[in-house]
Amino acid sequence: MVRVIVFDLDDTLYPERQYALSAFAAAGQFLEKTRGVAGLGESAASLFAQGARRNVYDLALRSLGFAEENGLVRELVEAHRHHAPAIALSPDAERFISRAERSGFSLALVSDGWLRTQELKVEALSLSGRLNPVILTDIWGREHWKPSPRGFQAVMAQHSGLPAEYIYVGDNPAKDFIAPKALGWRTLRIRRPDGEHYRMEASTLAATAESETTTLDAVDLGALATERIAVSPLGARASSGDGWDN
Repeated sequence: MVRVIVFDLDDTLYPERQYALSAFAAAGQFLEKTRGVAGLGESAASLFAQGARRNVYDLALRSLGFAEENGLVRELVEAHRHHAPAIALSPDAERFISRAERSGFSLALVSDGWLRTQELKVEALSLSGRLNPVILTDIWGREHWKPSPRGFQAVMAQHSGLPAEYIYVGDNPAKDFIAPKALGWRTLRIRRPDGEHYRMEASTLAATAESETTTLDAVDLGALATERIAVSPLGARASSGDGWDN
């Protein structure tokens, strides 16, 4: 039976797009304060909505007619990564964590990303007092980001027990489930319709989560505490392979 629920962060517990919009606004405020140029945040948000994921600040500056300045994009990226984000847990994630707390599950987090950025997200979401441990894999360097097993092994070192007593809940099939599955964990993919990886399919069986859902409200914690992952029709999706989650 599962007794330790371990979460991914971005697009699992809160909407990653919410963070992006908050960061664009912070970068825009930085540019207006230091260069007197307004509108960057809005331009970056518009480009993001159109599908831009790379060089967003370069493109946004050009759209404003702002002459390129050596080192400016780096400054904007720093403002982006080090701002205090205006983000909140997804309502179903808040309800799921509360249900799991009341049911006596141990809860933890394993998340990738730039260390200070992820620390600020954890602070904004008030997760440190609810999830233990909070493992931010960048503390060991990028080579230990998922699919490295190091973060998952760190959780097991604290909670002990059998691998089958752990489940990882995530959203990205490219990296989230490979290590926990290899360790013998259960896996559940949250496939949010507005998530960055909603349309992505796992490329191999090893990367495919055991089960998947579109909402954490559909996960039956009573069944999870026994032997199976039960997802109500509310959140169920057909899964190709033996399971799912990021």
